[in-house]
Amino acid sequence: MEIPNDKDPNHIGQVNIPVNIVVILVALSSLLTLIYICIGKTYKEALDFLIHAFTTSVIAVSAHYAYRTLRKAEKDKQSEEENRLEERRQAEEDQQKESRQAEKDKKQDKAYRLIGRWNSPEMQSLELGAKQMRNDLRKNPQPMQTYIQEAEENNNQNQEKIYKVTKILNLLVEIAICVENGIADEDVLKSFFQEIVEDYCEKFYDLIHFRSEGKGHPKRYKKLLELRSKWNGSGEKT
Repeated sequence: MEIPNDKDPNHIGQVNIPVNIVVILVALSSLLTLIYICIGKTYKEALDFLIHAFTTSVIAVSAHYAYRTLRKAEKDKQSEEENRLEERRQAEEDQQKESRQAEKDKKQDKAYRLIGRWNSPEMQSLELGAKQMRNDLRKNPQPMQTYIQEAEENNNQNQEKIYKVTKILNLLVEIAICVENGIADEDVLKSFFQEIVEDYCEKFYDLIHFRSEGKGHPKRYKKLLELRSKWNGSGEKT
């Protein structure tokens, strides 16, 4: 005997007695058996019918509960399968998100490393050489081909200036290739390099054109000029 629990629907009075269909059926079966033994022959036919009806009811009730049990088991199994599928889908979705984030981080890291290269002391020296070359051409206007040929023939300081400008343009070409191939974050690069690309493509267009016409390098700066067109919205192909 247990202390009654107000939340337990099976307790009666002050005694906790499990009341379910099995207990009821056993009790009724015992009662009918006792009655069948005690009553006379006159009532046995009626009792036989009652027992038959009761037995049929028991079978029907048992079948109903068996069906409910099977249905519940089937629903539980289906629910478990749905939960497994949902967990798998969520895991795949999380994995895809992590993969996309990792790819984004990788591209941003590449973009910031390119910016870091531009801000390096070496690049500052190259920019100084580019500025000096631009001043030379402003003071003494001449075709780029003439400037380059004189620098190569005389082996003077102008050759070093041309070399420095060429290194800058090569870095800008590398940036253009990274953008085209999705290697670096374009938004980050554009926010930093758009004006730089426009400035060098404009100021050293003659050098770019002359180098592009050289033997073996017809498309040396093609990607850079395409990036310039893309970023300034002209959409022109070179």
